[in-house]
Amino acid sequence: MGEKVIIKDLEHLVSWITTNHYWAMTKWKLESYSSKEWDNEEEGAAWQAKLEALEVEYPRFSDRNDKYYEKRTALYDSIPDQHLVYVWTLTEAGSGWHAQYIELPAELGAQIDAIWTKREGRWSSQPERVGLLSIPGMLKRLGNTEVGERIKAQKETERLASEMRSRNYARKELRRLAMEIEKHLATLGIDNRISVQRLLEIEDEH
Repeated sequence: MGEKVIIKDLEHLVSWITTNHYWAMTKWKLESYSSKEWDNEEEGAAWQAKLEALEVEYPRFSDRNDKYYEKRTALYDSIPDQHLVYVWTLTEAGSGWHAQYIELPAELGAQIDAIWTKREGRWSSQPERVGLLSIPGMLKRLGNTEVGERIKAQKETERLASEMRSRNYARKELRRLAMEIEKHLATLGIDNRISVQRLLEIEDEH
């Protein structure tokens, strides 16, 4: 399974795709599923422990007589309240087991689902999402038209930083070579300290 990114809200998604702009052209599919969670976790855990104890008391199917089913029914009649939790994920399309996953909060997932093109369901009454979208494409449909410019600005910032690192590396090499030259000149008894000192004093950009 690929890496999973957990997004907190819409601005976090904008920030993530701006910083990780190499994902900007990637196509994604939106997936969702629901699960039940206890309203009160302690009560839910206590009920689950009782159910597990009942299964231990009657481990084999052949042992499960009327008494077992009576206890089980009574237990389910007293099950604590639960609520549905919806989980939304953006899954990198076409990458199989190694796909990148982005987990979305319920509100943002529902917002993205609302702007996704849909068609009538083939196997159920629920509409089906059609096609794939890039994250900038999703954000544009949600009304965020600035993400393209932010990505462009981020790329430019990274380009300038990369060029500065290259120039600073070249300066470092010059200083190293100057020290080598100074050492060899001294060995030969040649005094050329002034010109060499100028190379040693070259400073990095910040």
